[in-house]
Amino acid sequence: MKKDYKIAICYICLIVICLLMFAFSNDMINSLFKKNPLEDNLYVNFLGNKNSNSYRKAHKLVKHLRQKGVKTYFNTKDNSKTGNINLYIANTDLDTDIGLDSNAINILWIPYISPNEDYSLFRKFDVVIVKSIPSYSHLKAINVRTAYIPDAFDVKLNNYKYKKDSAYWGDNTRQSLALNLAKDKKIDIFGKKWHRTIYHRKVVKNDNVKLSDFKDYAIVLVDQDDRDDIAKELVNDNIIELISAGFVPFIRYNEGIKAIFKNTVPMYYNPEDFHNKYENLINNKNKILNIRENIYNIAKKWDSSSQADKFIEIFSIMQKKRIK
Repeated sequence: MKKDYKIAICYICLIVICLLMFAFSNDMINSLFKKNPLEDNLYVNFLGNKNSNSYRKAHKLVKHLRQKGVKTYFNTKDNSKTGNINLYIANTDLDTDIGLDSNAINILWIPYISPNEDYSLFRKFDVVIVKSIPSYSHLKAINVRTAYIPDAFDVKLNNYKYKKDSAYWGDNTRQSLALNLAKDKKIDIFGKKWHRTIYHRKVVKNDNVKLSDFKDYAIVLVDQDDRDDIAKELVNDNIIELISAGFVPFIRYNEGIKAIFKNTVPMYYNPEDFHNKYENLINNKNKILNIRENIYNIAKKWDSSSQADKFIEIFSIMQKKRIK
């Protein structure tokens, strides 16, 4: 009887432990069992719109920092909190009234800096991290401590066998360079505000775009903004999503994408280059499969886990500098 009683207690304890594990999030469980690689807690303050992609990217970074054992507090602009290590994540419109603790480590992460920015604001931070290589170079030139960390690429290896040549992904909100160059090609268009046919050869396939819509295509054409994407060498969200889903974008040359993926992502320099590479891509199935695999292998160095490691390295370096 006593033996049965002990077994029953063991079962009850096991159930209680399982319930407690379900009650905690994965992030909290990781923080309980992993040693914090930093000596202090980290306070992440997001200064932008909570409904934006930037917010979701910040939340993903926090999740991966917690998974690595960093005790991280995530706050928004309305309830910002600070500690010994503070990471501020902002868009380009930076609030000049940020109250920084001069005794703490304060780090800023923004996409890029504008030419008319007040650089004295950046000097208040211990490090300014940017997603733009020209901004990184400029900050170095004016002796602002800086680092380059782009958005993360969490890539899946896509083994779909494509049945169609190409698609275009973008909304009809401006003139499209890619569609203009491909006006003699048969391309399916995905995006909002398009008529049913464009150039009599392109059929609008879907207004509500899902990434799975592109699984039948060898390549996907995407436009980039001249001012923001090309000049600032940024990677726009459509390209990030396509690459992360394991598809092959075909895009205008962007130095920022080359810095990350070398010559793996197919890019064109001019109309002639566009036509030559387009034909080569759609007529070479093995090449598409190789490109997918190469993108996947390179992107592992730039995924969310690697991104979190880069931030932890910067936090650790700044901690050691403070101790000295």
